[in-house]
Amino acid sequence: MTPRQRPRVECSGDWSTFYLRLSDEEVARSVVLDDHHVFDCGADGSIIGVEFLGIGPASEPALRVLKDSGLPLQRKEREA
Repeated sequence: MTPRQRPRVECSGDWSTFYLRLSDEEVARSVVLDDHHVFDCGADGSIIGVEFLGIGPASEPALRVLKDSGLPLQRKEREA
């Protein structure tokens, strides 16, 4: 199966965490940049996704750009 290449944004139900998914390729390793940013890489080293954790007011402009980008936005409600 070929990984889907259409980028999309996945957000937590409360908008505090979001993930910019660039590919459906399987994650081979994750690189933790800091407490708020994790880069997921494929087997070939390419970046396949970026996770933004614990988003606060300082990150609202970035979230607004992602919301306005036209990328598919999938909001995930908290699991019980």
